[in-house]
Amino acid sequence: MMNYNVSAKYSNAKVFVETNDLHIALEDFWNKVDDAEEVDIINGFTGEVLVHVDGNPENTWIVDEWEMILLGSLMCREWG
Repeated sequence: MMNYNVSAKYSNAKVFVETNDLHIALEDFWNKVDDAEEVDIINGFTGEVLVHVDGNPENTWIVDEWEMILLGSLMCREWG
């Protein structure tokens, strides 16, 4: 069982990545978030959806601790 699962739904496919590496999960998330119809980061042990993005800001939500993880990751991506 893996710690992080990233699920991306497209009009003609669903892609699912399972990893124990947070950096791989985050990189996969950022690579898919602009192109996919829906992207989720899921806790691989509990099944809890930690992040949900579907293009509609009203439907986007993130559990509190993942707000900081994504913010830090985005800062590293943009500023190096």
